[in-house]
Amino acid sequence: MIRVFVGIPISEELREKIGKWAESHKDWPLRFVSGTGLHITLVPPWYAENSDCAVGQLDDIATAVKPFNIKFKKITFGTSSKRPRLIWTMGEDYDKEGMLRLKAVAEAVFGQKPEVRPYSPHLTIARFKEEDFGKMPTKELDENVDWEMEVNFVVLYESKLHHSGAEYEILKKIELKG
Repeated sequence: MIRVFVGIPISEELREKIGKWAESHKDWPLRFVSGTGLHITLVPPWYAENSDCAVGQLDDIATAVKPFNIKFKKITFGTSSKRPRLIWTMGEDYDKEGMLRLKAVAEAVFGQKPEVRPYSPHLTIARFKEEDFGKMPTKELDENVDWEMEVNFVVLYESKLHHSGAEYEILKKIELKG
């Protein structure tokens, strides 16, 4: 059994912008997300019998929707304002119908039940220990950004859990052709 999930990889341009933001906040007590960790989760992790079976199913998603843009406008603490443990940016301006259709098709293809809570695409930029929140230079983070990328690929990731955190490996990447 392997732990897999479906996600949207971020563009190189957005990766560079996040890198610049991280560089300007390097004195904060943060563990910055990098590499394949920078993604938008579409379908949360589940356990699959093997990678071959899961990889073969990914192609069924390619024609679900056409590529579309997503914008990120604010960086905030998350996921809870009372007990923040990460810094993220929420997708605010995007083709909601296309994103929800993409998510629904991916869930159906892989036999995953839709989440009960409303879907809200986001990008985790950094993590920190709860006890390190007191060391942050600010307790209110509401930073404006103007980041945008085209959603034109979907990836099947393997999520390997380690004591130090999750490690993500790309099993297959497909281009949206809807």
